[in-house]
Amino acid sequence: MNVSVALATHNGGRFLREQLESIARQTLPPAEVVISDDASTDETVAIAHGFAESAPFPVRVLRNDAALGAGANFIRAALACHGDVVAFSDQDDVWAESKLARCAPWFAEPQVQLVVHGWTIVDDDLRERGRHVPTQRVVERLQAPKWGQAPGMAMTFRRSLLELRDWARRPPSHEPGRPLLHDEWVYGLGRVAGRIVFVGEALCLYRQHDANVEGAPEKSLRRRAELFVQLGEDYYAQRALQADAWAELLDDLAPEEAASYRRLAQAAGERAGVHGLRTLVRAARNGAYRGRTRDGFGVRGFVRDAVRVAGRRA
Repeated sequence: MNVSVALATHNGGRFLREQLESIARQTLPPAEVVISDDASTDETVAIAHGFAESAPFPVRVLRNDAALGAGANFIRAALACHGDVVAFSDQDDVWAESKLARCAPWFAEPQVQLVVHGWTIVDDDLRERGRHVPTQRVVERLQAPKWGQAPGMAMTFRRSLLELRDWARRPPSHEPGRPLLHDEWVYGLGRVAGRIVFVGEALCLYRQHDANVEGAPEKSLRRRAELFVQLGEDYYAQRALQADAWAELLDDLAPEEAASYRRLAQAAGERAGVHGLRTLVRAARNGAYRGRTRDGFGVRGFVRDAVRVAGRRA
């Protein structure tokens, strides 16, 4: 199984060498590393070229004259890969030496489309600040939750996923005006195409610092909470747009899942209209809070909205 590494960079000179060195130490070396630089103005590109000269495997360095943004840059790097399997790489992490060796063998099973491992959250100096290790399991097609369950640096996937749909048509994210990031896009395609394997090991030091484009899960949750407060009902309206876009993309690939996304869009629309106790109850009766992993937002969503409604009444 040929594994390519798709590494996206942008002004990452501060930490890039450590990450490249950890990739070079892999017990299962990659077949290639593709570095796509997003118009860096520091020494990032020079570091990348220096690594290419000494690496024990092929390294290609691409450069965007104008910045594309993190999501598009990662996808560009992945599309340039030639391997059967692709591993996303952030510019500022440090991989465990066994990362590729622990993830690649799962793809011997043809139904496996995506492998997700755990990670250790560290600060600038690699001091541990937390850990997320998923339960070891294999999730069948369409059974994983619809919304993404992992950051890109924890994902290894079949490159063929990128051919399923045009990445330029990817749905909107939960933030207005921004399309899905690379990891959310690949996760969504992976759960539709086949099995997802969750590896119960922390195989990466996930470095968090002020310059992160996207933060640790806790940071993302805080951001979503802030969005919820700022946007209110518009947050769920955005979710409805996202679900509708997925439904349109999947109509011919997975009709049953497209129908499920449309039900989820309806549930999100119901939640967007929750202004008081009566509309909350009506949304619940209409199915907006049925099982979270399928077509609704679950009991926790109902509780969150009930608290929000109660706060307004107070």
